[in-house]
Amino acid sequence: MADLINSLFNKARRRQKKILFPETDDQRVLQALVEIINRKLCHPVLIGDKKTIARRLRTHGLKTAHQDRATDTDAKAQWTVISPNDAPLRAHLVKKLCRIRKNKGMTQAAALELLKQRNYFATTCLAAGLADGMVSGAATTTADVLRPALQIIRTPRDKRASGAFLLLPRTNNRAPTRPGPHALPDRGGLRGPLLFADCAVTPDPDAHQLAEIADDTTKTARMLGITPHLAFLSFSSHGSAEKLPQVEKVQQAYRQLKKRVPRLTCDGEIQADAALDATVARLKVPGSPLHGQANILIFPNLDAGNIGYKLVERLAGAKAVGTIIQGLKKPVNDLSRGCNAEDIVNLTIITVLQTIAK
Repeated sequence: MADLINSLFNKARRRQKKILFPETDDQRVLQALVEIINRKLCHPVLIGDKKTIARRLRTHGLKTAHQDRATDTDAKAQWTVISPNDAPLRAHLVKKLCRIRKNKGMTQAAALELLKQRNYFATTCLAAGLADGMVSGAATTTADVLRPALQIIRTPRDKRASGAFLLLPRTNNRAPTRPGPHALPDRGGLRGPLLFADCAVTPDPDAHQLAEIADDTTKTARMLGITPHLAFLSFSSHGSAEKLPQVEKVQQAYRQLKKRVPRLTCDGEIQADAALDATVARLKVPGSPLHGQANILIFPNLDAGNIGYKLVERLAGAKAVGTIIQGLKKPVNDLSRGCNAEDIVNLTIITVLQTIAK
């Protein structure tokens, strides 16, 4: 895990992209920001009061050029603060939001009310060009992060957003919690990085949407330096189950993706054990091009994807980085409310890389 993250970190920090952080009152975000600023990962754009933020960051160990008398000038060189109480800026954002949502009948009064919510305020700042990407969700739900992103940043025409997680082996090989009396035996954990999708956005994608999710996830893999080997997961492997709509949907998605990306190494429909275990693959799907070495798992619906990544995180001791929101015109990524400072730094790295890839 450390090698991949360090490689991505070095690639990201060379670009010094502006990344928005709305949740500057959260202790985990502040702790992460201290590392981000000190290691010059990006140029953070912070929502809040300038003096309050500077004081909080120093309390969490920020090292400035003149730490004993950190001035606005010092702070400006390392980060930018945007105040929600800035009246001219708010007036500009109201107009921006009304233009973006004019087809939905957005009024100035309604826009002003929405901008009182920090994710709407920050997302509109992003749309206005005040930053290149955004990381939020430590203290708000996925819906509260996604709703303004989908309404304001939006996706290109005829595209849908999706949510992927990067699953990494833990470097200390320890499970995240103390094992109970019925803990599973150690199976060695993950061999390497995996991408899971969709884990956050589309509850029940159809075949076309499933193919699009898979296509976007292969692009995410390549952005991260991972050669994609993709599996469309099902409870059936190559027709082993009855001919049911759930199975046919996955089969259709596989065919559509192969038509889009003929040279991609992929297979489906396929069961998870056959996708991940070479011995099982030889028994169940001897003709599979994956040979049990899949590193992208596309789940048939949101239930399976969300449950699946959490089980791997908790039972296999994997490190989950995400949610990586795919398909937006500008990157807006969603933290888990159970995240820690390391999770925030890691998702910031990926957000910076997404801005480069756009």
